[in-house]
Amino acid sequence: MNWISANTIEERVKDLAKTDPKGFNELRTNYLSDVKSTEWPTHKAELFRNLDLGTLYKNTFRFGGTSPSDISIETYLPEEFKSYPRLVFVDGLPSQTLSTLAPTDSSVVIEPLSYSSKDELKSILKQASSSDDNYPNAFLKLNSACFDTGAHIKIKKKQSIGPLVVLFIATPHAKNHLISYKNILTIEPHAKAEIIEIYSGSPANAYLTTAFSHIHIQENAHLHHIKLQLESNDAFHIGGTLVFQDENSSLKSFALNTGCQISRTDVLTTLQASGSHCLLNGLYYGNHSQTIDQYTSIDHAKPHASSTELYKGILSDESHGGFTGKIIVRPHAQKSDSKQMCRNLLLSKGARADAIPQLEIYADDVKCSHGATIGELDEEEIFYLRSRGLDSESARHMLISAFANETLEPFDSNPLKRFVNRLLEQKVMDHG
Repeated sequence: MNWISANTIEERVKDLAKTDPKGFNELRTNYLSDVKSTEWPTHKAELFRNLDLGTLYKNTFRFGGTSPSDISIETYLPEEFKSYPRLVFVDGLPSQTLSTLAPTDSSVVIEPLSYSSKDELKSILKQASSSDDNYPNAFLKLNSACFDTGAHIKIKKKQSIGPLVVLFIATPHAKNHLISYKNILTIEPHAKAEIIEIYSGSPANAYLTTAFSHIHIQENAHLHHIKLQLESNDAFHIGGTLVFQDENSSLKSFALNTGCQISRTDVLTTLQASGSHCLLNGLYYGNHSQTIDQYTSIDHAKPHASSTELYKGILSDESHGGFTGKIIVRPHAQKSDSKQMCRNLLLSKGARADAIPQLEIYADDVKCSHGATIGELDEEEIFYLRSRGLDSESARHMLISAFANETLEPFDSNPLKRFVNRLLEQKVMDHG
């Protein structure tokens, strides 16, 4: 496959070594050898069985190095989030001009990863190297070898922040570029945070974003993590959120996927201490010939941990949505409680959905359940709403919103709910 050559990757690592801290160079070099020997996945690979990457591999990508300075934030940031403080990246580089962060004291760190101090480097490298032996993702290796920058966020003990927006913009200048972000988030004991990652791109713009967030939620800490993938419909996005949770920690995760020709968004969390809990919710909306794929993994590594998961897909035209959800309960993780559900709504005859639950249960005193449904809008409900004075488009939007809103119920963010409903209304108007 010629979509990106080993020589191109090696030259990129050498270029980044000229300006980056030595520790980052060592990390990249360690992964470079893996990438050079990597076989890029096809749908025959277990981790990518729902995803045909053939269209991606027909492109040839190159690395960028500059970004335009004359862009308007209004083009890329949904209006519902404009009042929040934000850290902004443009075409792989941090933008001080577009960021609106207030000065912070030593209790909070919010900065581009490339600005990190040498004192922080050791912990950053350890976290950036963390992954899962059951997650052999070639694109994570590529990201670790070639990441440009990303967000470094640390909320220190007993502190609280949020909502904070981290905005990643791809302008027309990024056409045919490979842009790689690596985000490092640490929520220390008894701290709280709400982080909103937004990936946004110019229309009719083909590029590839790889974006992986490495998160450590420590003892009695709480994180609301929201990821909105709003890239150009001609782009490609492959990314993931890798979380490790300590005792009595909690994670609420919401992933929205609507952009790109092909997108893949993964969320993996390891409940590595008793009392930890995660809620993973997701919503994906596909139209035209989009392929939108989701993969989740919840690893119950210790006793007395719990998880709930709800993903919903809305698919129209010739789009394809995929969901694979893995639940692992380790042999000594007794009293684990895990619930998983995936529901898909098909708005056209040509749309297609796949839902694959994967349960690996090695303990006997547990509660685990899963389910999946695929259906269509109820014509009787549409008829009822039209008999009450709604036109066909409004009736469909009401039913689609009701279907989607269940994924948002655990979240208190009214701006998030307003944005999702506005987006759904526009999608229904454009595609039905």
